[in-house]
Amino acid sequence: MTVKRSEDDKGLILFLLALSAVFLIAVCALSVADTPSIAPLLSETLPVTTYTVATTTTASHTDQTSILISVNTATKEQLMELPGIGEVLAENIIEFREKNGGIFYLDDLLDVKGIGEKKLEEILPFITL
Repeated sequence: MTVKRSEDDKGLILFLLALSAVFLIAVCALSVADTPSIAPLLSETLPVTTYTVATTTTASHTDQTSILISVNTATKEQLMELPGIGEVLAENIIEFREKNGGIFYLDDLLDVKGIGEKKLEEILPFITL
């Protein structure tokens, strides 16, 4: 059985479809407006701070256990806390990681101007990605 629709019925159906679409768009827009954006969370980098966790002093040596410094997120000041890393090397590390989209392997630090095998060996116990 086939139902024939008049032109008025077709116009009413199109009107109702258009009205429904506008309603759905308005509901979506309102729900997005009430949701806080996660964009600032995605672009935000969390600072890494080093703390001395435990210190034992004997007549022969000092044993310190420290939280590692992330070479991908550390500030210039935090990088300067590493042994043998001054202002210029800290800036070179930051420039390298920004230029290359991060440091993916600790050995990548050998490509930073001013860091050689000896310097890398010196800071390896204190750094992480």
